[in-house]
Amino acid sequence: MAMTIVIVDDIPLNALLIKNYVRKLDGVEPPVTFSDPVAALAWCGERLPDVVLVDLQMPEMDGIEFVARLRALPNAGSVAVLVVTGQEDAGLLAGALAAGADDFLRKPIEELELSARVKVMMRLRRLQSGFDFAK
Repeated sequence: MAMTIVIVDDIPLNALLIKNYVRKLDGVEPPVTFSDPVAALAWCGERLPDVVLVDLQMPEMDGIEFVARLRALPNAGSVAVLVVTGQEDAGLLAGALAAGADDFLRKPIEELELSARVKVMMRLRRLQSGFDFAK
């Protein structure tokens, strides 16, 4: 069964870059991208994704608030969340992790690192959902 990955970034070029990297991974559906975090949350509430990659700095709702609101959705505790940021501020990163993010990725994004981190998130999601690797 293919994994559903959601990308939330208010800058279309950033979202496209991440989407192109994620599309190369095995076992994923075509990624769903959002520039509007409110629309992304609504979508996640209707169809829970397996992995979410969310930008930390967005104008309408920052990544920390997004993660906290995502975690408040029914059954969203097992969604793997990766925060993407250009920030070096350890307090912001700690805040994202405290809100429920599982890991973070710094910009500029390196394809190899993004792929490795997303694969880890996919593995965690499979383990949490009781996915049978033997099938």
